[in-house]
Amino acid sequence: MSLLAVSNLTKRYHRGGKPFAAVDEVSFEVGPAETLALAGPSGSGKSTIARLVLRLIEPDAGRIAFE
Repeated sequence: MSLLAVSNLTKRYHRGGKPFAAVDEVSFEVGPAETLALAGPSGSGKSTIARLVLRLIEPDAGRIAFE
């Protein structure tokens, strides 16, 4: 059983009139009493994933399930 399940999460933005994927088909699960860490270089989508999971912004595709 997972507490948080994210599957095929995608978010695109436009920069200079051209679309780019900030997050492209990201999937993960976090179970009860588990911890998840997101690591990566600047601009890799860590903050965008956090905003998507908190529903501060809406995904273009994918699914987020809590409990």
